[in-house]
Amino acid sequence: MTATVQYVLTASKSRPRQMHILARALTDRYDVQFAAIYVDHGRDWRMDWCNGPTEDEVRGAVSRVAAGLPAVTSLTFYRGHTDLAEATALLMWIDTDPSRLATLSSYASPREAFAETRYPERLSEAWKGRAAALLQMHGYLGIAAVEWLHARSWDRVLAELDAR
Repeated sequence: MTATVQYVLTASKSRPRQMHILARALTDRYDVQFAAIYVDHGRDWRMDWCNGPTEDEVRGAVSRVAAGLPAVTSLTFYRGHTDLAEATALLMWIDTDPSRLATLSSYASPREAFAETRYPERLSEAWKGRAAALLQMHGYLGIAAVEWLHARSWDRVLAELDAR
């Protein structure tokens, strides 16, 4: 983010203005829509986005450009996801280490895979097609889908998904 963004952030005394400027700067930087949400019950702010960069990546950018701002000290982050992005991330995550099939968890594995994958919605059409086939078979990335993956070798998973 530019020095101009940093100056505007620090020059503004308005927390809502700081948060919305920060959200706009993140949107421009990552080409994903960010929204600054005021969480009234905690009197804190939350930065929301869907898919796109990882939470760690966004935290790092925010800490570099807005460290010390009152509105940022209690800022939380929420990276939402689409079903297709989550399924694509999981398949790519397994592909980097097929031995992960043996220890798949219907709760932890998709979340871990998504947390580690930048821009899963922008991966190749082949991977998105495989993820769409997995979702089509099981409706969503839940227990049935993970058990289906777990019961097969990685080569068989790929062959069956590619055949759909």
